[in-house]
Amino acid sequence: MPPSGQQSVHSSAGFLDDHYSDDDEGAAYSDYTAHPRKALEGFAYGHGSSDAYWDVFADAQRAHTPYNNDIPSDTDDLYAAQQNSDPGVDVGFSSPRSAISYAAGAPHTDANSTSPLRERTMSAEHYRKACCVVEAQEGGRQRGRKGDYEPEVQEVLREAAVIFKSLLCSKEAYPNKLTEKTWSVDAWHAAAAKLDIKLAPTNEVLGLVAQYSWNLCGEIKNTARSLVPGAYGLKAGLTLQSWLFNQERAVFLRQAQTFAYEIIQSIVNRVFYKNATNDGVILAKSYEPFPFVGLALILTAIQCSLDEWDTGAFVKVTFSEENYFAICHRHLQELRTFEAESGADKILTEICANISARGREHAQAPAASQGDASALSRSAITDAVIAYKRRKQTALAARAAASNSTD
Repeated sequence: MPPSGQQSVHSSAGFLDDHYSDDDEGAAYSDYTAHPRKALEGFAYGHGSSDAYWDVFADAQRAHTPYNNDIPSDTDDLYAAQQNSDPGVDVGFSSPRSAISYAAGAPHTDANSTSPLRERTMSAEHYRKACCVVEAQEGGRQRGRKGDYEPEVQEVLREAAVIFKSLLCSKEAYPNKLTEKTWSVDAWHAAAAKLDIKLAPTNEVLGLVAQYSWNLCGEIKNTARSLVPGAYGLKAGLTLQSWLFNQERAVFLRQAQTFAYEIIQSIVNRVFYKNATNDGVILAKSYEPFPFVGLALILTAIQCSLDEWDTGAFVKVTFSEENYFAICHRHLQELRTFEAESGADKILTEICANISARGREHAQAPAASQGDASALSRSAITDAVIAYKRRKQTALAARAAASNSTD
């Protein structure tokens, strides 16, 4: 458990290659434990489904997940008042409406009831259901995985996972179960539409999509854990002197309420901009500028990594929703407050735009605006025409005035 009395921390102005692998021996993300709030589980998992239930995780994992839907979260009401303050980002919604618009080049925006994505979702009941080609064997692995399905399903799952992770970073890092399932459905249909694959998802398939809410948090935390000691000079020695140094250093970093910009950028590079085909590049409209929610999650992961050195020696701290949900939303509230106080300058938006630009450089991807650098927008053309007509009228009036004075 993390030490009590944790302080909120502010930000100042090739090793975790998660390719959505099915390999059980791959990177383990058990360091993140989900703790959904106010899940409305019966409604989320029991309505409108031909499957008996959404059973994705092994029984042991389900038992380990600390569900607690009866205790209200004080941070939910606080967050509800703040969640629509990000410029250009519709952060949350109370009803399970679509979070994605099936418009060309804009998979991250909210859809209305008449959108093509909504129509596709409604017609999906006529599609063939995703087929599992590897049946679970008695006494063997219980949890489904991407490799158990036919190739077309694997393609959609791979694309849907990218979209789902972008929703976690742009809307809510810790969605409740109802929102999680809604996003899984949206991500599946957006991915299937992009790939022109007509398959309807099963509840188990939707669970595989939602599983990336766990994987994303685990990947960010593992990346932060590997970078924190070197970035902040923490010592791995077992001497009393090194323990005291680490303890004082961890306390100072939290109380000083400052983090080096470089470690934030390094985490962003290694999680979202590994290469030119990584999430931050292929979903540029979701990650440019880098979303405030994703930045708050990164700051929370850094704080959790510092908590692991709180005693002076490294002690693993679980990056659980139960322990860090309130801290993450406190970071998000402070980021939005900073943005609001900067007024028209929008300093944080500029910082986040620079984070995305540096990420693209790290991924060796072309600059986002490079393709349109020489193009004139419709408004620019209109403004130029109006200015030309104004200058022409002024010149004609001056010529007429000169002619009259001569006469």
